Parts: sequence; C-alpha cells; structure tokens
Amino acid sequence: MPEPIPMAKIHPSLRELPRLERETCLTPYVIADAICREARYLTGSDVPMGYETWLVRRARQLYAMNPGFNRRLRADSGCDCLYAFLRHWITARLKREHPRLARQLPESYAIGVAPSVTL
Repeated sequence: MPEPIPMAKIHPSLRELPRLERETCLTPYVIADAICREARYLTGSDVPMGYETWLVRRARQLYAMNPGFNRRLRADSGCDCLYAFLRHWITARLKREHPRLARQLPESYAIGVAPSVTL
C-alpha cells in the first residue's frame, strides 16, 4: 500500500483538496451521490438525497482521523470499502430519523452489501 505523498511535493493548487481526494483516487461526492440514489430507489422517497453532503463530510473526517479507515481506503479495494461504509452510514441515519424508510432497505444494506436488484 503506497504511503501518502508529502505536502511539499504536492502542487500548491492541489493542496486545497481534502486529504481523502488528495491521497486516493476516490471521489466521495460521486460515490455518495450513487449511494443516495440507490437508497432513494430502494425506499421510494427523496429523503436520502439530502444526506449526500453529510456522507462526504463524514468520510473525509474519518479518513483524516482514523488510520485504520485511512489504510482501507488506500488499499486496492478502497472504492468498494467506501461504498460499503456509506451504505452502512445512510442506513443508520435513516433508522434514526426515518425508521419507516429504513425498513424498506434490504437487511444486508446495513452491512454494506449492494442490493441485488438492477437500478
């Protein structure tokens, strides 16, 4: 697994990017949008679409603070790992704020497994 690039070697225009985007090839906004659309389809409600920014912010904060999460996202399976975490987080938030909608998600969604239906 590659080590993060030292800040001194990063072009000044790229230093403004959050660590997650700077140190990995992941685009959390695209993944969060896909997860929210997936949850929207599964629940039949627009509620999950409001969680996109929250999911991205949470992923960035956890990446910056948690070395274990950091290593997982920099691994070869980092993209799959981020998808799984975002599915887990959106399920937990829906359970807390909109339990009726959360019950419409497949049980495996809470552990990050992609739905088996074609979207």
